[in-house]
Amino acid sequence: NQFEGGIPSGIGALSRLTSLQLRDNNFSRAIPRELWDLASLVELELGVNELSNISLDSSKMSAMSALTYLHLNLGWNQNLLHGHIPTELGLLTNLKILDLDGIDLGTKSVVGINLVYGSSSLDIFSSLTNLEALQCCYLNIIGRIPTSLSRLGKLEVLDLRWNRMTGPIPNEILLPTLKVLNLRGNELTGLIPLKLTNLTQLTRLNLGSNKLTGSIPLKLTELTRLKKLNLENNKLSGPIPSLSQLGNLEYLDLHSNDLTGPIPNEILLPTLKVLDLGFNKLTGSIPLKLTELTRLK
Repeated sequence: NQFEGGIPSGIGALSRLTSLQLRDNNFSRAIPRELWDLASLVELELGVNELSNISLDSSKMSAMSALTYLHLNLGWNQNLLHGHIPTELGLLTNLKILDLDGIDLGTKSVVGINLVYGSSSLDIFSSLTNLEALQCCYLNIIGRIPTSLSRLGKLEVLDLRWNRMTGPIPNEILLPTLKVLNLRGNELTGLIPLKLTNLTQLTRLNLGSNKLTGSIPLKLTELTRLKKLNLENNKLSGPIPSLSQLGNLEYLDLHSNDLTGPIPNEILLPTLKVLDLGFNKLTGSIPLKLTELTRLK
């Protein structure tokens, strides 16, 4: 829809409301404090608006024990110029899905680009031990990925794409429960951790557009549930390893690295829909087996 103006403060009187979906509108001004009186809320969706003042009430939020899903767009929030994600979010201990972003999904443009968050801001989420999905995207988060995220023992989705996080990928965040790990578009350095191969539930791995070095670990082939593997636009070198055991792989993007040697037949899996090996240093001839990949788009 295209609702404008502020969210009416009278909404706080709807004491039995369990789901409030206000996504994709043009709401501006502040989130009314009365909204946090909705103690029965299970789902709160405020993403893709222009809310300029996200003022959270800690005394009320701690009582929102039913809330399991929260989506906020922080890009427009002028209260966050000092680089602090609201600590009150750490009081929502029953959250299962937390989605924070700084992008206008309507125009695909980053908003609030002058906002910079320290990576220590993510420490507040370590108390949310029921989280199954944590998404903090397009927020200009700087610094290293905090190891405190290792406390999220139920986490299945960790999405920190398009921030400015630096340093190596810490082993501590590579939780065996993860099904999706997306660290794309940061400034991460070092090698691809071998501990990744312990994530046997992983279906999507995106480490693209970082500054990772070294070779692609052969042991990645142990991630047999993987459907999407994106390592593009790094500084990876050496040959492309055999990925023949990845029988579910549909998307393989290794472009813009320093990979060498021939294209191995073992990566030309019949399940592939997308294959991008461009802008490397590969040699040899184009394998005839490519003609057998009838699902390629």
